[in-house]
Amino acid sequence: MQLFVGGLSEDTTEVDIKKAFSNFYPLQLVKLIRDIESGKSRGFAIVKIPTEEKGEEAIRSLNGTTLRGKNIIVGRMPETLPGEMEFREWLTEHALDVLTHIGVREAQTVLDYGCGPGNFTVSSAMLSKYVQDSWNGSKREQSKQH
Repeated sequence: MQLFVGGLSEDTTEVDIKKAFSNFYPLQLVKLIRDIESGKSRGFAIVKIPTEEKGEEAIRSLNGTTLRGKNIIVGRMPETLPGEMEFREWLTEHALDVLTHIGVREAQTVLDYGCGPGNFTVSSAMLSKYVQDSWNGSKREQSKQH
């Protein structure tokens, strides 16, 4: 079960979170979410616990408790979509090719509007189509090899 741990102080570390969840081992993941530019904590973390039972127990036991002087929120967090992590890894490896294909030049700024509703430009439509086609082609090649 994947859990959201919020309300964390700036000085909370992954070690602190592991200690707080020590009764619910083995933990599959403890990830303190940090700002990309500053490296500072964004005040929340993701914790993965292998069973629903232990996850529910962690929520009951830890939600509303204090960690590093702040009351924390612990709750269920939706799992990632099937294939999402594989796709993110693929995109990380192929980002330069993808951006070059749609005409982004070196030193140009690219705005990311996220996955939700909002601005959707011709460039992002081109990017979306190219990424989808490339990702699907990559998956077809992998399935031929196996």
